[in-house]
Amino acid sequence: MNYEAAAAYALGRLRKELPENYYYHAVNHTIDVLQAIEYLGKGEQVSEADFVLLRTAAAFHDIGFVEIYANHEPAGARIAAEVLPGFGYTEADIKTIQQLINVTALPSQPTTLLEMIIRDADLDYLGREDYLLISHQLKLEWHKRGMVKTMREWYELQYQFMEQHTFYTETARTHRNAGKELYLEQLQNLLGLDGVTKNP
Repeated sequence: MNYEAAAAYALGRLRKELPENYYYHAVNHTIDVLQAIEYLGKGEQVSEADFVLLRTAAAFHDIGFVEIYANHEPAGARIAAEVLPGFGYTEADIKTIQQLINVTALPSQPTTLLEMIIRDADLDYLGREDYLLISHQLKLEWHKRGMVKTMREWYELQYQFMEQHTFYTETARTHRNAGKELYLEQLQNLLGLDGVTKNP
């Protein structure tokens, strides 16, 4: 498997083909997920072979956006299946990568460790110091598409999502849960929901 060449292909297409108003789902998001894969994979002690599959899936997980916005994951899985044989990936490798791409679609439920890792990597920012900046990029992207109109609506959507979200790996829970709880508390305050009992 030539991961470096496969990743260069995916990142190259994202840089060239994504519209400028993809403020969140830009190539920087894919790079961010790749970085999260590194610390999560090491923390969960995955094998080097599994690391390659995770890195490849992360590189391709949003490539479907070059074709379609909504439900882009199946398109990304199809693109991966079309191009990865040319980079030395086997049919079994590609099947696993496709499953990893598809599990990044919400609200799908990860069942394997690799699926849990890529799901946590995709939403790693929820518990990081740059959450406010990154969430603002997503708000701008959705606003451009008429998916959110007011700040109140945005805060409500974020609160509902954050309250229901869970990190799956022990590594992510250890490193990100505290930050996520802080931002959830801030959203509660913004919405005047002080004292609301959260779901366990």
